[in-house]
Amino acid sequence: MRKKILITSFIITSILLLFIGFRFYDNLSNFNEHRSYIKMPITEQKIQEWMTLNYLKKNFWIDLWSILWRKINLLDSKNTLKDYCEKNKLDCDELIILLQKNKDGNK
Repeated sequence: MRKKILITSFIITSILLLFIGFRFYDNLSNFNEHRSYIKMPITEQKIQEWMTLNYLKKNFWIDLWSILWRKINLLDSKNTLKDYCEKNKLDCDELIILLQKNKDGNK
């Protein structure tokens, strides 16, 4: 009985560690891809399609609800701007312009 519990806990822990490892690797590769951009001063950064909604909200202090006219759920906040536009059939260029204007107004 005890052996079954140990094996089950080992399997669950291994799956959890694999999931965390893959998420970490994904975030690290995304960070490395855009490292030079992220190092720029926030005032020089322009909103781009690869940014997540959560990144926009935290780094640019943009009130996404007032622009998108709906609350952003947890799953949407992890999506890139490009993915969000495709999912909701929005013109991403127009949305980026609108977000950029809002960002520039928050200086």
